[in-house]
Amino acid sequence: MTLPASIPVSRGLHMLRIVLYVLAGLVLALGLIASLSLMTSAANMVANLVLPLQLMGAEVASNLIAPMLTGFFTNLGIFTLVLSFTLSALLYALGRLTGYIAALEARIAQLEVKS
Repeated sequence: MTLPASIPVSRGLHMLRIVLYVLAGLVLALGLIASLSLMTSAANMVANLVLPLQLMGAEVASNLIAPMLTGFFTNLGIFTLVLSFTLSALLYALGRLTGYIAALEARIAQLEVKS
């Protein structure tokens, strides 16, 4: 089966590649924002979470819970950072592979037209 040379064979793959690149950038940017906000504001969030305990007179319980919650939010921020880097790298690699597939498809279409 021969295709005319004027038909773009892989226009959909080029659009998918661009979408994957944009999605990789968005995942990276939003992951950085989320992880930095979790790590920097962990102490403030914990202070707001244990405030009802302090108001009820449970100072001892709030003093025991506060360091654990601060560490939890900090570790959650680190996990979010690693996860966003990983997902962003995978989406970028998928975009690159899709670009290679589109180029290969275009070369195969040119070879079919020549023969």
